[in-house]
Amino acid sequence: MGWHGQVLLPVRCGMMTRVSEYTYPCHPLSNTMLRIIHLLLVLAYALLPVGMIWWTVGRRTRTRRAGPLISLLILFLIGILVGILLVLLNVQLMNLAQPATIASGSSVIGGTRLIKISPAQIDSKETARLIYFVIGALCLIRVVDRMTFRGIFRLAKVPLDQWLRPIAPNQPRALISLFAQRLLMLMLIIPYLISLMMVYRPRAHLDDTPVAHDLNYSDASFNSGDGIHLAGWWISAAKMPPGTNAELAEDWGKRTVLLCHGVGSAKERQLELARYLVERGYNILVFDFRGHGESSGNFISYGIRERFDVLAAITWIKANHQAESQRLFGIGANSGAAALLYAAVEPGCGESLDGIVLYEPFARFDDLVRDNAKHILPGPASWLVRYISVPLASLHAGGDLGGFAPIEMIDQVWPRPVLIVHGRGQTFVPSDQSMDLYQQASQPKEQFFPADNYLQQRARARRYHSNVRLLTEMFKEFLGTSDSIEDDAGVRYRTMRFLHDAQSVPIL
Repeated sequence: MGWHGQVLLPVRCGMMTRVSEYTYPCHPLSNTMLRIIHLLLVLAYALLPVGMIWWTVGRRTRTRRAGPLISLLILFLIGILVGILLVLLNVQLMNLAQPATIASGSSVIGGTRLIKISPAQIDSKETARLIYFVIGALCLIRVVDRMTFRGIFRLAKVPLDQWLRPIAPNQPRALISLFAQRLLMLMLIIPYLISLMMVYRPRAHLDDTPVAHDLNYSDASFNSGDGIHLAGWWISAAKMPPGTNAELAEDWGKRTVLLCHGVGSAKERQLELARYLVERGYNILVFDFRGHGESSGNFISYGIRERFDVLAAITWIKANHQAESQRLFGIGANSGAAALLYAAVEPGCGESLDGIVLYEPFARFDDLVRDNAKHILPGPASWLVRYISVPLASLHAGGDLGGFAPIEMIDQVWPRPVLIVHGRGQTFVPSDQSMDLYQQASQPKEQFFPADNYLQQRARARRYHSNVRLLTEMFKEFLGTSDSIEDDAGVRYRTMRFLHDAQSVPIL
């Protein structure tokens, strides 16, 4: 039996402030306590390197031994090298060549082309922040290593000298204690590092703007409910072409779509989809979630805390573009879909959404981790990821990832319509997760299964001209950095038809 808890969440919509209640499976620690632990961990990562320097220099002064100082210097150098490698890896993953349909106005000319987006740019401050965070994590590992070493050897009654070294290191008891301590650290370090990779993201600024896509836009800036600064673009609907039929002309420029990108993506990745909708009379607000692009923050939570970002975006739309948002819809991909769904069931602000479109949504985060870990890691490592990495990631994210289950909220979208677009099994969200979510949703609901056409398959084959390129693209899709479903012409058309026809069920 799982633990269940009730969490009180402050929600702001316009000038109104109130408290909403959610009940969903969670650990004994409430989300409020997890948030406090998250803040304490951030403080620890900030203070540990400074504290380690102070302690090591003081120890060097007392003992006149250079060993601890050299050891700390090596640790810092390792942190710098690892940080630089992570920066380069993140840049490589964000530098994508994406397929896009060649279109003119509202009609497809045909074929596909490759869009080469410039390499992601990470500024010096973000690089320094990442390096410092890596050093802080290494310092924490070192502290835990010393504590477990001392604890296990004392428990085994193995005498240590003043430098915490076994007096008789070759005795069987000392060797067994050393083996046990190293095994324990291995079982902790691997899931700990995986947990950091799950929730910490170095923010990257992509070299692309709406101007390059012939879009009329203005900057949007607002703060999330928990204080995170968010950046986005408001893109106005295109000028209505002559000869537009009366049904479309009546709603032209009066409907707005909120685009919510997936994990590892950014608002720049949504510009092709935005242009497709703008040319059909929709206004667009596209923004960077926390830990992405130009928005602040580095820790993500796969939708738990990102729902505050969605609610803030809705509030901004209603405050600044009420006339252009007589009908408001949301489109989200993977973690952005989870955040959008979580926000949509929020009374007040969430009720402003007239319908939502979910691209490759997951049903339960715990099952998502389990399925991916089983396919990638051997049995014992998979167990460590699920039962150690996820709880550790929850502490860093400030939300209960193990208990996060969008499937338990989907029926609350009623009576508004929802469209669920299933994936092709090429990303980190298995197709059966989206199917489970669809089955749980209440009517009105629709689903769509995208499939490659001949030209798309040819274009993909040309991109994968080598095994290295193929593996790289597969890795990017697994990490969710490609948003390939949004580039599918069939998905775009099906989305547009859903938005045009979406109607809530009349409540009698």
